Amino acid sequence: MLAAVWPASSSTLLLNGLVLSSSVDADYHVVTSTELLIVEPGEFFVFGGSDNPFDNGGVTNVGYAYGTDISLANEVDGIVIEADGLVLDVVEWDDGVTFPDVNGASMSLDPS
Repeated sequence: MLAAVWPASSSTLLLNGLVLSSSVDADYHVVTSTELLIVEPGEFFVFGGSDNPFDNGGVTNVGYAYGTDISLANEVDGIVIEADGLVLDVVEWDDGVTFPDVNGASMSLDPS
């Protein structure tokens, strides 16, 4: 599950065409939708493998499901977000060596 927050600009972000990928293997997914996927400043958007709450830990606000194209490891991995070949953001984790490895089902990175 990945939630993207867009508070840093007064611009609207169009998510169609973004590439989501793993930083450690060749897994990737191009965001495609028949409708425009838009995030306004200060809003957030949730990407998930599934939009079914029974498959994704009970999350009910998945805005876009990327299916099985990406498989992110719990121990060492990362997510890369790209647009038009430009890397917009990367978050990597390392099984607790330098990035927190909390107990439970999820964690978040505070954008501030």
